[in-house]
Amino acid sequence: MVLACGGSAHALEHEHRIGIGPSYAALKVDDKSTMSTGAGTAIHYTYGATDMFDVLAEANWTDVALHQEQDNKDSPHTRPSQVSSLAAGVAYVGARPCAMRSSWRCLA
Repeated sequence: MVLACGGSAHALEHEHRIGIGPSYAALKVDDKSTMSTGAGTAIHYTYGATDMFDVLAEANWTDVALHQEQDNKDSPHTRPSQVSSLAAGVAYVGARPCAMRSSWRCLA
């Protein structure tokens, strides 16, 4: 016989999550023979506003074409060396099953 019991679960709203990780960017510059690529850092933040919706924000900074030399006489002499972005929004995450159970539940 197998007996499985679960305790009461709590909703996941008002939960804060923050993270940091690597980022990668590829930038196409007109009149340049190759893509400018590079690595950087991204930071993200998530706030569980309700059981079904999260508020999200992300920022990243990436160095591209760092110390790159002029490969073609027609290539532009001034071009970006860094790509940055900032994004924010709301995400629907659906009803989380553990947030819907509020009492002891045992199965035998």
